[in-house]
Amino acid sequence: MADIGRVPYQLIWQTSLRSYEGIIYQNTADNPAGIRPLGGRGKQRTAHGIAFCPECLAGDQMPYFRRRWRVSYVVACMEHRRLLLDACPGCASSIMVISADEGAKSFPRYPHWTRCIRCGYDWRREGDLAESISLSDSFWQLQSQIHGAITHSWTIGPDGSEIMSLGYFQGLRYLLRALIGYQSHIKIREIVAPHFGELALPPQRSQRSSFDLLRQCDRVFLMRYLAWLLEEWPDQYIAAAIGAKLRPSYLDMYRGDIPFWLSKAFDACRSHPHYPTSNEEWESARLYLQRRGMEGNNFQVSKLVGRYWTVRRSSGTRDAANDYKLSSM
Repeated sequence: MADIGRVPYQLIWQTSLRSYEGIIYQNTADNPAGIRPLGGRGKQRTAHGIAFCPECLAGDQMPYFRRRWRVSYVVACMEHRRLLLDACPGCASSIMVISADEGAKSFPRYPHWTRCIRCGYDWRREGDLAESISLSDSFWQLQSQIHGAITHSWTIGPDGSEIMSLGYFQGLRYLLRALIGYQSHIKIREIVAPHFGELALPPQRSQRSSFDLLRQCDRVFLMRYLAWLLEEWPDQYIAAAIGAKLRPSYLDMYRGDIPFWLSKAFDACRSHPHYPTSNEEWESARLYLQRRGMEGNNFQVSKLVGRYWTVRRSSGTRDAANDYKLSSM
């Protein structure tokens, strides 16, 4: 493409989704995290993976679809302060950017890729697209920061420190998975939704494990809740986690590395009685009691670390991890 168009290779690279590697997702894959999948092939697209802003298309001298509109965290246009659309207003079908002049000898005077190939609706028309939900200042601040983070490799984290954009998006993804609540014991959405005067309804899609697969309406609601959690970080998140009874943070069980800015909040809301005591910690507590003139038996150690112990019958070598079942008081 660079050779045919006679433009620098770097300019072509900056228009590709692969250039987001190291910023939004960590490595190249078939379905990278943070990029909305199109589904299907060619003209048969099964997913609503493309969004657009009608005012942006209408204001372009030559209309084009922005690369950032494929990012799942981007749900609004900051230039026109409005939500994006992921379906045709005319027929509610998915957006497919396909040239309608295949086989023509010359390019058309007016572009056809802003029209729906199914119903002919021009996506540059405003139409009846009034927004029925209120959007807070924190929502727009979050969207503004996301727009800046996908452009640069560094951004400002919720705690005010400078962090890599990759770690920032990894943390957002953890929180969004908790808000989706695809596991029955993660109910943070039930704590946040009442603050907006709404019911904590689950996303419409039956398979809710991926934020990227959700429709625009569901992602907007989740991003509103995420903005609320990040308003006074980490106080509001800790309050929501405690209210959802996530004091032993089940979010730690997710696969992958947890960003440092998020792990600090996890530590603040973790219930220490549920923290598993290692053999080294158990032995260190025993030696401490013995230096204080005590026997340092199992009951005394359990009391010191805030636990009780029960003998567990097991075969083989018996040690502090195998002999005793530690549970919360």
